Amino acid sequence: MDDQHGEKQLYLRDYVQILWRRRWTIILVLIIAIGGGVAYDALTTPEYSATAQLQLTPQLSATVQQASNPTALPVVVDVPTAIQVIQSISVQDAVTKQVPGASSVSVNQVQLTNVVNVSVSSTSAKLAAQAANAYAAEYISEQQQQAVEALTNAEQIVQTHISGLQTQINSVQAQIAALPTDTSASTLGQAQSLQTQLAALQTQLATYQGQLGQYQSAASLNTGGGRIIGQAPVPTKPSSPKPVTDIALAVIIGLVIGLGIALLREYYDE
Repeated sequence: MDDQHGEKQLYLRDYVQILWRRRWTIILVLIIAIGGGVAYDALTTPEYSATAQLQLTPQLSATVQQASNPTALPVVVDVPTAIQVIQSISVQDAVTKQVPGASSVSVNQVQLTNVVNVSVSSTSAKLAAQAANAYAAEYISEQQQQAVEALTNAEQIVQTHISGLQTQINSVQAQIAALPTDTSASTLGQAQSLQTQLAALQTQLATYQGQLGQYQSAASLNTGGGRIIGQAPVPTKPSSPKPVTDIALAVIIGLVIGLGIALLREYYDE
């Protein structure tokens, strides 16, 4: 047991002596690595990253249509799809027109919430902030535009139903007006049947008119789709390069390579 302990101490002492003999090799490699890291930071153009926070909400059209149909499934936000929309070419093209020079966007969901971080990097801190805010605003604008289009289509469908019902009501009312004035059982039976039919048609008409009013009111609001809960501020520090991190990484790499070269030289010199 003592012999093994002594051998371990001997090995450790041998390695320390080797590293001491080759210390200048290690130091030289370390200096080169640090110099490379410093040069990289000096030559790299600083980039700034700005992030806006966007809370995703259902389109107003979906919410209204679900409210008018209680048996429909609850409206939920499809976050992955929303992220793809924010990163889509159509949104990017619209943002580029508003903020010339805006780069592509990066979108990340905040844990399991309906909140996403909309981030843009640029060599200009101001441009990065403007672009991040523009991406968030453009997504909301597109969602609201789609909602208005959906509501307009729904209005047209409902209006078609209303016109059809109004035609039927007019027809039934004309039949009632054309009934004989006598009070025979046959006439009274026809009148009662037509009145029942008229009441049912008028109930349907009132329901569709209520839906039409909801759709028209919602379309005029032009809301939904999301809201910006955090505007992207102009960053004061670059996101890259990071001198402290880069130098620390250069030191680690320099030490590893330096130690490796020192041990190899010792091995081949023997």
